[in-house]
Amino acid sequence: MISRRTTTQRAVTLMETAATTTAIVACFAMLLPAVSDLRRQSKQTRCLANLGRISAASAAYAAEDTWGRIIPVHQYALFSPLAPRGQIGWGGKAGVGEPISGSFIVSSRWGTQRAWGPAKRPLNKMLYKGGFNEFSFDPGPLNENWIRDTTLDLSVFRCPGDYGYTGSHFTAWQDSKLTSYDHYGNSYAAMTFWVSSISQPLQSNSVFLRPVADVPSPSRTIAYLDNCGKFSYRQDYGIDFCSGSPPALELDPLVRGWHGSAFTFSTAFADGHVGRRYINGHLHPQPDIGRYPRDSGSDPYDSWHCVIIRGKDWQIDTLPSDPISVVDYGQSPITSAPPESSEAQGPMVPSP
Repeated sequence: MISRRTTTQRAVTLMETAATTTAIVACFAMLLPAVSDLRRQSKQTRCLANLGRISAASAAYAAEDTWGRIIPVHQYALFSPLAPRGQIGWGGKAGVGEPISGSFIVSSRWGTQRAWGPAKRPLNKMLYKGGFNEFSFDPGPLNENWIRDTTLDLSVFRCPGDYGYTGSHFTAWQDSKLTSYDHYGNSYAAMTFWVSSISQPLQSNSVFLRPVADVPSPSRTIAYLDNCGKFSYRQDYGIDFCSGSPPALELDPLVRGWHGSAFTFSTAFADGHVGRRYINGHLHPQPDIGRYPRDSGSDPYDSWHCVIIRGKDWQIDTLPSDPISVVDYGQSPITSAPPESSEAQGPMVPSP
């Protein structure tokens, strides 16, 4: 026979257990946001550490480079139709996005078959001393060499917060549903800002092709940025009657950085320091820098005010330094046309 006292004890025990369970659940509910914040902060720290390593490697590259450039130049980055590819081709693995042949990933515009594999990306040799085999013309049995180049774990080029498209970027990346690291082979982009006109070849109006000694304000001039934020400066681009966005660019009202914050991106500057910057459009009215490169037959301001791209504590342009022309660059590393040279991509004014 069960006594009343035993029944009462069991009831009290059940009530205590329920209360304890409720308290534990409540504690977890309160702790989850804190844990989530810690994880996000950890990813941000690792992302900035990646850019710190990339900046250090870029400085080492510049010390060895004939022209002292801090952004490495891919073999085909100066071939005019492919010039915008310089923004990605400086480092990373082979990408699988935008395959030329259906869904055949090794035919990616960013892959080894198209000469954009890890052996061709020049900063890799500064970060991975063992180097990479050149497989552009050696797919291997069942394309195993080309496939292997797409699966490399080159962690310095992969931001842990890179989960794919976050707004205002090329529609090809948006449609692929891939991370930037898998689509392009890199989570980060170099700021290869180009300008051109009908009568002129492409010219660099940014750190790209430029010795750091020729960057007027290296501590505020962006060299590398989260790839997801590469076009965030275009949010207010058309208000000064400047040309709009490239047709292949999707502009969204909101762009998030890799770590979820609106318009806030991990950034590396020309002097080597890194930090997070808020970039949502650029300054209007634009600053008076005192001098513009001369464009024969027109008002210099009319020609150049559209490519002064600056914010509160950052800039992309390198004015008042003159733009660097591909034609006047010197001994171009190009020895032959790249595999996709027939894919004409007319230059834009300005070009990303």
